[in-house]
Amino acid sequence: MKRILTTLVLLLGLSTSAQAALVYSFTSAPIDFKFTATAFLTSPTLLQSTDLFDVINRLADETLDTVDFFSPASAVAGIGMNFPGGSPLSSIIYSFVGPFDHLGTYISYGLAGPSDGRLTIAEAAVAVPEPGSLLLLGTALGALSLMRRRQRGQACA
Repeated sequence: MKRILTTLVLLLGLSTSAQAALVYSFTSAPIDFKFTATAFLTSPTLLQSTDLFDVINRLADETLDTVDFFSPASAVAGIGMNFPGGSPLSSIIYSFVGPFDHLGTYISYGLAGPSDGRLTIAEAAVAVPEPGSLLLLGTALGALSLMRRRQRGQACA
């Protein structure tokens, strides 16, 4: 009986293990990148290029090294893009009216007004349990019910 209950709890854990996440997507031609986070960024965060995915770098044949999210919890937020040492481009900074604390699209601002930098924060697709997992869970529940009926039948006899 304990084995069946343990299996049932394990199956329930597997079928409901999807955790919500956020996808941060930044685009400013020709640089695009995305990364996921489990919650809104609430403190300055430095991301290595290996933490990003879908990185497109065609900016004077330079490669993006790190991305710095600074002051995301304050009234003015920003993104700094840093390039490897020795690069003619050391960094590019985009300023936003922040903080990055809700879903949606943020538009960067320069001295002359809005620029082409856009940061979009969206919910990541939530994983849905596979049909096989649900079938296994149903089979476990059926087996548990059968065992209980047999135990009741033996107790009455």
